[in-house]
Amino acid sequence: GRLSVVTGVGSLAMYPLAIQGAVGFQPGAVLGLLLSLCMCFRGSAGLQRPCVCLGRTMLCSMVWAVIGTVAVALFVLKREYTYSIQAFDAESGQRQWQVDLPPWRGYAAAG
Repeated sequence: GRLSVVTGVGSLAMYPLAIQGAVGFQPGAVLGLLLSLCMCFRGSAGLQRPCVCLGRTMLCSMVWAVIGTVAVALFVLKREYTYSIQAFDAESGQRQWQVDLPPWRGYAAAG
């Protein structure tokens, strides 16, 4: 008989969720840092009370980092992956059969 190759075929999954989160975290943190520094040094209060300004800057940076991470997770990341099981002729590469499976709706990987 003829040989076949059976494999899963589907849309490419993204990086693990922890790495995907970094995509929104870093720009959000930088945005928060810049916004807060602009507010601190807009008047003379930042120069007179540097500890208060530094604390406010760190807090604002963390809040915007979380907002950026959530925004990327909700609006940018792909959350549906289609896939199927397919068999191919080992010599010619012609598809012999295909079974479409229900789409995976979720993140590509958790870790």
